Amino acid sequence: MVYGGKDFEDRSAVTYQSALIIDDDPLFHIVGEEMLRGLGVTKVVTAPEGDTGLTALEQNPGAFDLLLCDLQMPTLDGVSVIRELGQVGFTGGLIIVSGEDSDVIRTVRTMAQMVGVNVLGAIKKPLNIEELDALLKTVAPVARDEHTVTRRNLKLAFDERRLVPFYQPKIDLKTGTVAGLEVLARYVTPAGQVLGPAKYLATAEHENLMVELTMVIVEQVLNHARLWKQNHLTPALALNISPATLGELDLPDWLTSRVLRAGLDPKTITLEITEDRLMNYEANVLEVLSRFRLAGFRLSLDDFGTGATSIEQMRLYPFNELKIDRSFVQAALDDQFAMTTVQSSTRLAKMLGLSVVIEGVETLAQLRLAKSTGAAQAQGFLFSKAMPANAIADWMSRFRTPEANVA
Repeated sequence: MVYGGKDFEDRSAVTYQSALIIDDDPLFHIVGEEMLRGLGVTKVVTAPEGDTGLTALEQNPGAFDLLLCDLQMPTLDGVSVIRELGQVGFTGGLIIVSGEDSDVIRTVRTMAQMVGVNVLGAIKKPLNIEELDALLKTVAPVARDEHTVTRRNLKLAFDERRLVPFYQPKIDLKTGTVAGLEVLARYVTPAGQVLGPAKYLATAEHENLMVELTMVIVEQVLNHARLWKQNHLTPALALNISPATLGELDLPDWLTSRVLRAGLDPKTITLEITEDRLMNYEANVLEVLSRFRLAGFRLSLDDFGTGATSIEQMRLYPFNELKIDRSFVQAALDDQFAMTTVQSSTRLAKMLGLSVVIEGVETLAQLRLAKSTGAAQAQGFLFSKAMPANAIADWMSRFRTPEANVA
């Protein structure tokens, strides 16, 4: 099924209303509060040490959408605070802000993710407003009234076409032009609010409705493509395919027939498959992927670096493209391990004859990094957020590369 990928939230719409800063430096409190307020955070509370900050969280964990936390502090360090976040019920976003070595920050970040903390990212001191702004757009705050989507709710969303495709541009790094559009699912409420589809996707997997969800999204994408074609727009498309559907042996025939019926060429469509779950499947997946390639579709290994793909497995699956996960790109400028991962992954892909897409480009510095690797394409909020189909033509007519002379 076509699904939301990792970009589940409309991140340009993120508004963090309240933040807690835990740091033993009073000057950092002043600078951090000023930057956060300048970025739209209306309430900022500061704590001079870990104990005080943790107490504030324990008393009212839902009072804060955002936490900025230092690591090196007296009495109770930031590592201990972060470890306790899941226990106290904090569901907001965490930004680690520290002057410690990158390997220490990386380890703490991994620990936080393992205990269920929503880690937006890490910034090395001194605090930089461009990096902070980018991280505040990374993941929307978790809603306090999250509800479980039932099978009936999901079927109703299908019938009412509440699950819709949005599109994020992919940019050719050599020419600075639009190389294509990635399809990202969104849920649109009856009031018109655009939300991430994560809850609906989870229910679809649990209820074995992924194939039906595929049909709902794909038919809408192909309708949009028909309309664009009538207006002389024929962008290449990238569809995220859930690994849960790769055992469906009739999936290649179904998708091929729909694409041809819409007057499109399968060669203009890339199917993105997430690395972290792909390797759980065996012979039937090889058959499905091979038949996709025979039909003309391109195949992309998505979120590379987050799973456990070996060189042998990369050789085994018939991929054309490798997408380097945003977490490495966004950490690379301050983290040698992440930088090495980006560079070595790009070299490996080229040796295997794969084109490379850099995900998560949100700053000019990250754009320079993407260009320096020799990657073919990039995407991220530096270029554009995901947008509805009716916004594509106007956006494409106005698009200019953020910095044409970035080397």
